[in-house]
Amino acid sequence: MKTFRAHMLTEKVTASETKLNKYIKNSFNDLKFSSGGRGGYQVRFGLDKDESEYNNIFSKFYLKVKPYDKESLSGTFKTYVVTAKKDIDDIKKGTSILWVNNSPSQGKVKGTFSGKELSPDGLGLAGLTLKTSQIIEKVKRELSKKYDKKTTEQLVLLMKLSDSKSKEIDIPGNLEFGEKDLRTITKDFGEILSAIWAQKAINFKNTTFPSRSNEPLLDFYGSKINVEYPVSVKTKGKGGEVTIQNIVDTLKKKIKVDSDAIENEAAGPIFKIVRENSVKEGVLKLSQYLKTPAIKSLSAITKTPVKSLTVKFIENWVENKSNKELAEILKPFWKITVRTKMTDKTLKGNDKLRFVLGPLGENLVHYLNENQEITKSFNSITRKVSLAQIDIMVKKNKIEFNSRRFKEANFQFGWGGYTGGNKIGFKMTKMKTVKNA
Repeated sequence: MKTFRAHMLTEKVTASETKLNKYIKNSFNDLKFSSGGRGGYQVRFGLDKDESEYNNIFSKFYLKVKPYDKESLSGTFKTYVVTAKKDIDDIKKGTSILWVNNSPSQGKVKGTFSGKELSPDGLGLAGLTLKTSQIIEKVKRELSKKYDKKTTEQLVLLMKLSDSKSKEIDIPGNLEFGEKDLRTITKDFGEILSAIWAQKAINFKNTTFPSRSNEPLLDFYGSKINVEYPVSVKTKGKGGEVTIQNIVDTLKKKIKVDSDAIENEAAGPIFKIVRENSVKEGVLKLSQYLKTPAIKSLSAITKTPVKSLTVKFIENWVENKSNKELAEILKPFWKITVRTKMTDKTLKGNDKLRFVLGPLGENLVHYLNENQEITKSFNSITRKVSLAQIDIMVKKNKIEFNSRRFKEANFQFGWGGYTGGNKIGFKMTKMKTVKNA
C-alpha cells in the first residue's frame, strides 16, 4: 500500500487523489461538503455517525478510514485518512486523502487545557502584586501541580522568554502544542506573559492582578512612578469592540470622572441611551435621538411617528407579513440602511424583527462614525482613560507583542451585528505605540 503523505499547500496533488476527492463527494452526495481549510489537500463534510461505524459505511464504496496520527487540520474537528482498498476506475489502490468530519455532534479536537485554568485566576494570581521573578516562581509552582513535566517546562520557557523588551521573540526548538492549545495559551496565559513583558518593555515596577477576573476593560495594573496604569490584553489581530458601559465604569471608578461630565459631552447622551436600554431598544432609541434618515424612512413606511416607534410596535407590524412582502415593503428603508447584500439568514429566516433592526443598527454605526462632532466628543471621553492595550500572539516558533494606549488612540463605534447580542460598542482604529509610557 502506498504510504500516505499529508499535502502541504505547496505540494502537487496527484490526479488519483483529485479523483478520489470527487469519488467521495459523489458517493456521499446527500451530505453537505465544505471547501477545504488550512493544512493541505483534504475533503470536509459532516458524518453524524459514531466513529466505530465509519469503516462499515465507507467500505460500501471500497474505502477504509483510520484516525490521522498527526495534528488535526482543524482546530476544532478531528481529521481522518480515507484510503482506496482497491483500484476504483482511475483511482489507484492505496490512494489516500485527509477527511475532516465537521459534524458538530462528532468528537472534537481536545486541547491540553480546559476552561480558564491558564488565566491569572486559574494560576492563583488574583489580587496579588508581584515582580517578574515572583510571577514566574508562583506560576511555575502552580503549573507543576497541574501538568506533566514537558508541558510545565514549555510554559515556563514562555514566561522566561517574555522577560524582554523585544516585540518579536524567537522560541528555540519550537513548541509542541497544537493549534487549539496555542489559541488558549495566547488568550489566557497571554495575560501573564504580557504582564511579564510589560515590566521590561514599558518599565513597570510590578504588576497587580485584579481580584475579579471579569473586571471591565482591564486584565492587570502596571505600577510606574507610584501610578497604577490599567492594561488590557488582546489576542493580536482579534480585539473586538469594548462596550460603552465598560468605558463609563472605568472612568468613574478609576479616575473619578463625574457622570455629569460625561453626559454633558456631545457623545454623553449616546452613552446614556446605550447604558440604560437593551440591545434592540438601544438601537431604536439611538436612531430616534439622532433623527437619522433611516428612522424617518421607517416612520414613513409604517405610517407611525418617529417618537411612537417601539420594538413591540415593530414586532406587531412585521408579524402578519411574509418574508417576501417585507422585502418588498422595506426596499426604500433598505436602500438607506443596507451597504452589503442581505443574507439568506435574514431573507429566509424566521426572525422578522431582524428585517428592521439589523439594518437599522448597521446604519446607526455608520451614521455615528460619520458625525464629526460626536466622534470628536467620543474620542475626548475615551482618551480620559490612561490605559494601555497589549496585543499578543503565541505561535510555535515565536511570541509577538505590541503595546498601544487609549490616550493616543482614535476610536470608532462598532457593533457585533443583530445576532451577536451585544450593545453598540467601540473599537480602536489607530493607536500610537507605547514608548516607556
